[in-house]
Amino acid sequence: MLAVGYNTNECPVQQPGFPVRDQIAQFLTQLATERTRSTRTVAAYQADLAQFVDFVEQQSAPAIHDWATVTPALLADYRTTLQTQQPDYRLSTVTRKIAAVKSFFAYLLQTGVIPANPAQSLSITKAARQTPPTISKAEMLRLLQAPQGQQTAPTLRDKALLELLCATGLQITELINLNVGDLDLANQCLACAATTKRARTLPLYPRTIAALLAYVNEGRQDLLRDRSEPALWLNLRGERLTRQGLWLIVKRYVAQAGIALKVTPQILRHNFAIHQLQAGASLQTVRRRLGHARLSSTRVYTQAVNQGVAELEIDSVPFYQNRK
Repeated sequence: MLAVGYNTNECPVQQPGFPVRDQIAQFLTQLATERTRSTRTVAAYQADLAQFVDFVEQQSAPAIHDWATVTPALLADYRTTLQTQQPDYRLSTVTRKIAAVKSFFAYLLQTGVIPANPAQSLSITKAARQTPPTISKAEMLRLLQAPQGQQTAPTLRDKALLELLCATGLQITELINLNVGDLDLANQCLACAATTKRARTLPLYPRTIAALLAYVNEGRQDLLRDRSEPALWLNLRGERLTRQGLWLIVKRYVAQAGIALKVTPQILRHNFAIHQLQAGASLQTVRRRLGHARLSSTRVYTQAVNQGVAELEIDSVPFYQNRK
């Protein structure tokens, strides 16, 4: 597969092959800069559009040299190919890939590259929203209690990390990008994603604050190598914890807790949302705390609440003591 020629850390460059690949690179740059999409989101668009370009190259004879020559029929063929010739694709995957193509052609129309949008009528079958997977109350308690034993720096870090992840529903990127300065333990809150459109202030709860204090005052000091390092979560080299490092930490304690489900940080985010609603938080409050742009993204969690998920308590005290 030919690369589209985009790197989030470099200026886009045109690659040999498909003559109009540079317009894809410009679109990706706009996503990363003007629309402030995350690196992961831009990478997903890049992969999906590269797959579309490969399809166009294979189907077009002679080769297409102008996006204006792409027809609705060709786009419909691409959708059919995704649905029928890629049996491993879930409906949500096909929907995402078609959405990437539609967004790209909308950009081409907006920037005057094409006179009409051939993807305007390209329909997308909405993927049915299913109740997000979660772990049980007992499993959550075992997970939070898993970092036990000697109070070493990594143990203090892991306990605080799990407590914060479960108590705030932060996304992986948001969690690992936290700096010490984002914590305001005196006012029982933290600033999340301060430089993005999802910037928000999240409340912290007593047991989470206690775990953070122990880590910041003791564990992090032992891990710190460079006093100028701002990162909250440090690895054994004194550097900012990576996504892979976070995944390994969660995986290790899930195994220690004897949880059969393949638990990811995203599943813990689901648990947070569901237990917040069960504890009495409004849908709008949970939407703000998750950083969702649309209420419809949050409403899916009401299904689990309606199914009777019990409120999470530890030592007879609600884990989430909701504040406005």
